[in-house]
Amino acid sequence: MLTAIKTAIDAIRKNKQIFSFDEIRTKQEIILGVLHALGWNVFNTDEVEPEYEVSRRRVDYVLRVNKVNECFIEVKKVSEDLEKHQEQLLDYAFKEGIDLAALTNGVTWWLYLPLKKGSWEQRKFSSIDILYQDIDEASDIMFKILSKSNILSGKSLENAEDIFKSNMKQKKIDEFIPKAWKKIIEKPNIVLIDLIADKTEEMCGFKPDEKTVCAFMNKSYSVINPLSSSMSLSREEGSANSNKSIALSNKKGDVFDSDKSLEVYLKDGNITAKGLFNLKNGRLLVFEGSKANLKMLNNSDSQRRREVLIKNNIIIKDGNTYVFPNDYEFKSCSGAANQITGKGGSGYDKWKDKEGIPLSRYFPKGDTQRRRLS
Repeated sequence: MLTAIKTAIDAIRKNKQIFSFDEIRTKQEIILGVLHALGWNVFNTDEVEPEYEVSRRRVDYVLRVNKVNECFIEVKKVSEDLEKHQEQLLDYAFKEGIDLAALTNGVTWWLYLPLKKGSWEQRKFSSIDILYQDIDEASDIMFKILSKSNILSGKSLENAEDIFKSNMKQKKIDEFIPKAWKKIIEKPNIVLIDLIADKTEEMCGFKPDEKTVCAFMNKSYSVINPLSSSMSLSREEGSANSNKSIALSNKKGDVFDSDKSLEVYLKDGNITAKGLFNLKNGRLLVFEGSKANLKMLNNSDSQRRREVLIKNNIIIKDGNTYVFPNDYEFKSCSGAANQITGKGGSGYDKWKDKEGIPLSRYFPKGDTQRRRLS
């Protein structure tokens, strides 16, 4: 079955027209194909019932086993933002006592445990991105949660619970590591102070005193403190790579090595783009399948760059938008945002990480690293 799921995903990835699909085509050409690969008889309404009525409204599909409703699936068109539809789906599922639910636009699948406590977002235990996620990983999650065999055996719900508990565990760990570090540096252990001082001496030939080490440790807490309202930027003094590696942290306290890339997205109306932002050199790789606005601001430089992209087939017209048929790297996030939205403004404000935090939070205005990358 995993082979069938991978084949279905691969077919979706190769279809360059999916971004122009309306909701009906999304259901017909994507959803039913995926459900078939997962072992469901899409022609049997005792297994896959469309337009299931709940409180005078309708859920797009309900997966059924022995005529018992097991999973609700709400479908939107490929270009639709799923955020505003969570409450509707989970309200349906909660009223019907459904253990599993999925919200999808065909390429993104959000999986929920509707009967759990908490907000809609807290009940989401997994997210699948068919276009960009590793195909083995995406196929495995779909098989574990949505396959007919696993739902029939009850294994699907067990797998969902395991993922949910694992997520909760990781969130707790992420929450308390900074707190644990704060406890350590509030009353630094002499062994830790000596360790830092000795390593500094080993690397640069000079040994800092206890006061200097303690000051550094207190300063370092501000870099990872999740309660900090502003972004922090720090250099590791004495490092052989001090001119290359910079530690960056966002509003939530996530810390990133500047030698790495950050997965980002941009949404402007019906335009959606995804890519990788290089934290070291400021370049942005726009992923294949990303879209760009047909209209371009009245700026000669921007229009000239747009013409070059069109001439070289970097972007091609697809209905009422342009689409990137292949990955393409821009020299800056602002240059990428300008060509995608057709508008001016800073790319640091328009590109956001997976948590919805803009790049500007990683590089505050006036920050020397941001100015260097711009």
